[in-house]
Amino acid sequence: MQQVILAIDIGNTNMEFGVFRGEKLEHSFRLGTNRDITSDEVGLLMMQFFAIHQINLAGLEAVVICSVVPQVMHSINNSIKKYLGKKALVVGADLSVGIVNKYSNPTEVGADRLVNAKAAHQKYGGPLIVVDFGTATTFDAIDSEGAYLGGAIYPGIKISMDALFQKTAKLPRVQLVDPGAVIGDTTVKSMQAGAVYGYVGAV
Repeated sequence: MQQVILAIDIGNTNMEFGVFRGEKLEHSFRLGTNRDITSDEVGLLMMQFFAIHQINLAGLEAVVICSVVPQVMHSINNSIKKYLGKKALVVGADLSVGIVNKYSNPTEVGADRLVNAKAAHQKYGGPLIVVDFGTATTFDAIDSEGAYLGGAIYPGIKISMDALFQKTAKLPRVQLVDPGAVIGDTTVKSMQAGAVYGYVGAV
């Protein structure tokens, strides 16, 4: 029987939960990252999802967390212990990513970037660059041997769009969609073109 693992990726905007059977992702859901969330809120929402999808966690082998938001870790750890009867394994603290980290100060690299690098090299080989579109857009370079070299951090697309709306007097909040042309003929299309094609250009 294949192991069942619950993997939790805690980012600045979302917390993503994935139920893996072996290497196959069978179910997933996400919650907004709320730094004031309680362990009971996390636990009840998590158990509700499992019940709706009739997910049997009787064979749950482990819970693994990768987080860049220390403020929520107490609540998440408590919810796992209280509702699943498990002690979560945290990447970086309990689990080593198993990658050579060539950053000048290795402790500065987010666990999410190292996990991305390890997984990408394992799947595709190297050298390669991993681009992660999150709250920030990160670019990470991995050499042919799988060592993490470093990268670049770019403002996320949503942060950039929100900043335009908040810091200007006349620009509206717009939906993030492809306007179909690089040259917009309305303010909304111009903003969408800047966001979509600007990010394509950056990548």
